[in-house]
Amino acid sequence: MSEKIKVAAVHAEPVWGDLQGSVKKVVELILEAANKGTKVFGLPQLFVPGYPWTIWTPALFSSVEHRIDYMRSSMSKVSPEVARNQSAVKDAGMTIVLGYSERGGTILYEAQVRKTTDQCGALPIFMSSLHELKGEILHNRRKIKPTHVEKRLFGERHSEIYGPDGSPLGPHEEGMLYAEIDLAKIEIAKHFLDTVGHHARPDSLNLKVNTAPIKHVRHVQ
Repeated sequence: MSEKIKVAAVHAEPVWGDLQGSVKKVVELILEAANKGTKVFGLPQLFVPGYPWTIWTPALFSSVEHRIDYMRSSMSKVSPEVARNQSAVKDAGMTIVLGYSERGGTILYEAQVRKTTDQCGALPIFMSSLHELKGEILHNRRKIKPTHVEKRLFGERHSEIYGPDGSPLGPHEEGMLYAEIDLAKIEIAKHFLDTVGHHARPDSLNLKVNTAPIKHVRHVQ
C-alpha cells in the first residue's frame, strides 16, 4: 500500500537582523506550507536572523558593532520566540527543521533545531519518537566548527536547493519547493540492500551514539 507525505524546502529571504520579524516570517511560512498539506518542512541555514555575510567583507575590528547587533538579534533555545515557533508547529501538525543563530549566554552558535508534533501520522517511520511529541524540540544541534571567518562570530553555503543526486532543484527566486515522498518505495530499496535487516553485519558496520555529556576536561587513569 502506497503511503505518501508532502515535504517542502524553503528558498526565501530572511528578515535581516530582525529577530521578531524573522520569527513572524517563519510562522507565516509554516502556516502557508501547512495549508498545502506539508508534513516535513525545512528552512535554510541561519534563517533567523539571516546569514551574517558582512563578516566576509570588512576588517575584523571594523565589524565589532555589527557583531554586537547580530548577537542581540539571535535567538536563545529557551525563549518566547522559540515558543512561538513551537506553537505554530503544533497547530500546523508538521515537523520542521530551522536554521538559526543560537545565543547561549555571550556565545553564538550556528544551530539547527528540529520541532515536531504528534499529529504527523506517517512520520514515526522516520523517527519512532515523533508521535510522542507535541510541538516540542526533538533535537537541537550546533555546527561543530565554524568556517573560516565565521569564527569571528561563531559555512558559507549556497542558498539553492539540491536533490539527493546533487542536482539543483530551484527555484532561483523566493518560494517553496514541494515534493511528495512515497514511503512504500523504501521497501523496494530494502529488498536489494537492507543494512539493518537481511544484509546486516553489525560486526563490521554499526552505529554507536554517545548520549553522555562531553566535558572539556576528563581525568583518565
